[in-house]
Amino acid sequence: MMELKEKHGFTAKDVEKIDIEIFDVAFNIIGGGEEGDKTIVRTKEEADHNLQYVVSAALVGWTSAARPISTGQGSNRMISNNC
Repeated sequence: MMELKEKHGFTAKDVEKIDIEIFDVAFNIIGGGEEGDKTIVRTKEEADHNLQYVVSAALVGWTSAARPISTGQGSNRMISNNC
């Protein structure tokens, strides 16, 4: 995501939708497959295992050390709207 942003010069506000192709095992672990729903992020551990959150964080420019983690759904909804 960060390489694409640099190459094409877009920002999070320019993105309407993101389509991700991912292999089955990765989807099952971090995409909401067999490991369950990944739409709510409350902790760093949940964020680290959430494809939507990781891609959104990269889109808005957060690093793993700097990204905020919500204790509720408010920030998660904000992130989701950027995907």
